[in-house]
This record gives sequence, structure tokens and C-alpha cells, in this order.
Amino acid sequence: MRASRLALTGAFAIVALLGLFWLRQPQPPSSSSQHGDDGHSAAADSTRDGDLAAELASWRVHWPTTVHSDPLSVRAAVGRPAAWTYLDSQCSSPAICESLLENAPCPDGPTPALTPSDPRFGNHPELNLPRCSYRRIASCFPRDLQTCFARRLLSNHWLVIVGDSVTRNTLMEFFMRHLPQSEQVKLQLSSERNLHVPSSQYQNEDYLLFGRFLVTFRFIGGAGGNQTRDNLVQGVSLSAAARTALLSRLSALLQARNETIPDAELDVLYRKPDIVVINSGLWDSRSSSPSYRPNYYGSMHMWRRVLQEQLGLDAKQLYWRSSTPVSPELHVTDQQRKNMTNERIAELNWIAHDVLVRQAHWHSIDAFTAVGGFVPPVDAISYDGYHPTTLASCALNDMVFGAICDKEASPL
Repeated sequence: MRASRLALTGAFAIVALLGLFWLRQPQPPSSSSQHGDDGHSAAADSTRDGDLAAELASWRVHWPTTVHSDPLSVRAAVGRPAAWTYLDSQCSSPAICESLLENAPCPDGPTPALTPSDPRFGNHPELNLPRCSYRRIASCFPRDLQTCFARRLLSNHWLVIVGDSVTRNTLMEFFMRHLPQSEQVKLQLSSERNLHVPSSQYQNEDYLLFGRFLVTFRFIGGAGGNQTRDNLVQGVSLSAAARTALLSRLSALLQARNETIPDAELDVLYRKPDIVVINSGLWDSRSSSPSYRPNYYGSMHMWRRVLQEQLGLDAKQLYWRSSTPVSPELHVTDQQRKNMTNERIAELNWIAHDVLVRQAHWHSIDAFTAVGGFVPPVDAISYDGYHPTTLASCALNDMVFGAICDKEASPL
């Protein structure tokens, strides 16, 4: 009995601590506060709209407005080398590659919307969410992507992308369809690289692109827990043995290409990432626990501590990519995912933005709005109801790499 009472007391203490932690966080505005017919005053609505207008005005001032001087047609002509062999893809036809990805969310945009009734979706031009055009650099222009990597992955030649199956599928579309096979090598660095995946059906991947750039994908499910933390830590660092194996493979590739890298540059390669793009939230949105909000807040703070405090990465190296929407019917058609609603996903996106972007000053990429937001088009979501279609995945790749390459997006 004494042991039972002690266990019960301990459980109550943990619940109390979680509740205290949650109360100390900035709270997402309640869903009711987003509606005009919920009884609060016009003055309150006006104040909220004024705050949004001020935020958007402040955001626009800092947006880089440099536009590439060369016409799109000229850049398209030099972007796809004839010497490279490409697979056919619905995302990289000549007509698509000669057009822009238009009317998409800008990188580093303002606080995300919480409900479809957010005033920024209404007939208020001063409140409308800003939109950008992107050149389809991932789908169509691998040569320019190579140039971008040389500029943006300058020190360590290393990009890390962390996420769930949505991230995996979008990356696999890029690797299998858009990046020429001659320009990528799948690496087997060590068995330890898959030590902390959620289960054996999931895999972490390491690729060497363009003969020298390491691109690492780490599969994580839920945002929290020791397994996610350990997979994250291991993904953004290489053991001495794995780094030695990678440098040996690099040396062989450089020799085959008749290229060299100075010893001083080799000494710093692959010691830590230049850029990390991270997302997790769909698995967390399935939770039936009433503590899903404080749990997710805790996970976001864990990511900030691990990446910035423990591993020493700077905020300007870190990109938060919001979770994508699902079919509005998913909660009816798939009882295992009945809690995975777009309202729940938007709430978790708001929490992540609050911790990682507003407080920790990471970059942000609004994938939720890009795929269609609260009511995505039918052709944006695949048959399972929660993965984006191929065309939507290609758009996400172009947005992510466009944001990283920072001269590939310009405001409308």
C-alpha cells in the first residue's frame, strides 16, 4: 500500500509540473476568439486586426527584394545541362520548368493562422498573408542548386533534413526523379546511423551530392522523447569512423572527376551541418492525451536546447518547416487518425513557430499554407488522406530549397 501511495503521489506531481509548464507558455489564441460572432466586442476585434497589421508591416520591411537580373528563359536554358540524364517527371516538364511556382507563402513569414476565420484570410488587403513566387530550383535546375550549395553550405558542405514520412516522400521524389543519378551517391557510413529510428521499417539516409555535398535525412515520428532526441543528435554529428569513411569516399570521387579540395578545407568538412531543416507534428497531432499541447511545447524547447545550446548551431542555420494539412475528411475515414485534424495541426504549427521562430529566431517555411491550409485542394492530398501528392511534394521541395537558396524567391 505504501508503494502504491508513493507511486500515486509521484504521478500527481508529474501532472502538476506539466500543467505549470503549460501555463507558463504563451497560449495559442482560443478558437472561439477567432470568430466574429462569439460575443466579444468590436474594439477587441479592431485591436487584434491592428496587431496583425503591425506585424505584417514590420515583416515586409525586412524582406529582401533583390530579383535576379537574368530573365527566367535565359536561366532555364542554362539550368538543365544536356550532359546530365534526367528521368521523366510530371513536375519537370518544359512547360512547368519555364513557369514560376506562384502565389506561395514567403519564407520567414509572420505568425501562422490558427483557424480558417483568421482575419488575414478575409477581405482586408492590409492583413492578407504575403505571397511569393519561387523558381523551381529543385524540380528543374540542378546546376543552379549545385551553385547554391557551394554558396550556402560553405564551411562543412553539409545539409541535414529532419522529418517524418511527408519529408521522406518529398525528398525521395527529388532524389529519384529530379536530381540526375550521376550527381548523387547513396552512402553506407555505419550501422549506427540507423540506431535510433522509431522502428525497423524506417531508415535514415546519407547522400553525397554533386561529388562533395553531404545531405542527411533523419526520420523522426513524434517530436519528443529520448529516441527522437538521440536520432537528432546522431544525425547532426558524425563519429570519427563514419567521417573517415566519408572522406575516403569523397577522395575516390574527386579523383574520378579529376578534382581536388585543399587540405585546409578537407580538415573542416562534415564536422557539423551548415543548415538544418526540421519538421515534426503529424504524429503528435494523433495524440489522444489532454497534455498534447504542453508535451509539444516541451519537445520544441528540447529541439532548441539540443541544436543551439548543446550542438552550438546558430539560429540562422536552422529552418522550421511547418506540418502539412490533411484531408478534411480524414477524421471520419481513418479512425486511427481521428484527432489528426487541420485545426489540431495548425495549433501545433503555432506552438512550434512561437518557440523556434518567435523566441529562438529560426527561419520558417510555411508548408501548411503551401499545400492548401485548412481546406486543401483534392489534388494536393494523396489517397491515404494525409500525404501530399507528387505535385504538392515537388512544390514543397522547390519552396524549401528556394528558401535555403534565398535568391530563388521574390515577393509578388
